[in-house]
Amino acid sequence: MASPLFAPVAFAELLRRHRLAVGLTQEALAERAGLSVNGIQKLEAGGTHPYRDTLRRLVQALELSADETAAFQVAAQPPPRMRASASRVADTRLDLPVPLTSFVGRERETRDLALLVSTTRLVTLTGVGGCGKTRLALEVARLAGEAFAHGRAWHPRDRDTATNHHADCRAQGQPSAVASGQL
Repeated sequence: MASPLFAPVAFAELLRRHRLAVGLTQEALAERAGLSVNGIQKLEAGGTHPYRDTLRRLVQALELSADETAAFQVAAQPPPRMRASASRVADTRLDLPVPLTSFVGRERETRDLALLVSTTRLVTLTGVGGCGKTRLALEVARLAGEAFAHGRAWHPRDRDTATNHHADCRAQGQPSAVASGQL
């Protein structure tokens, strides 16, 4: 089960929440965004996902902040389609190692990294040795649960394996979450 940090928020629910927060009716939002009332109704009913231009118009009409816009864009993405060749990538999944210590006190970094992982194809953590990059990456991968269509993988100290996993996923148009033992 995915963590609340990675829980998918339905676009329809998010659109309705933002519309009501600014006190607009469906008709008023449609007029402000230059869209049809029927289109707004279908989006709020969850019957369709918005086109890029529709999303841009809604963001402007709702006057969303940068963080709200990022969450809105993530929610607007349709679920990935499974392809026959995707099973090859899924078979390479490796379990995450069991942490030897508890994870304490890096809530902000965890939240920021979780947002980046959910909105960015590849995230690289840098820092001096021993500062906790690997532990942070493992915690975020653990919290991600099954938020990624093809799961998550642990590639212990093997950059080639991690690179190949990303290349396989990218070639198939699928997102991936990889925590590497050598960050």
